[in-house]
Amino acid sequence: AAANNPKRPFTAAEVESFANTQWRTTAGNTAALAVKDFKVENFDTNTVKITALFHDVATNTRQRHAFFVTLVDPNGATTGANVKFEKVVE
Repeated sequence: AAANNPKRPFTAAEVESFANTQWRTTAGNTAALAVKDFKVENFDTNTVKITALFHDVATNTRQRHAFFVTLVDPNGATTGANVKFEKVVE
């Protein structure tokens, strides 16, 4: 049903929440603290670029990472394989 809802822009808070959830699904970071210094910018029609200080549980440090978050489902569904969370290596 959600895929049939009209599309609306995501808020920065929603993207930040998504980033926290995705980070906590990576190995060893299930207990990670929330990101800090979070920034999100529009990249193209289906992609945003996020940067933040992500908590690395193993070293108990915060590391700056950048990710692209891309919506790949043409109907706007935002779960599972419909969203790509790609690390940016600079």
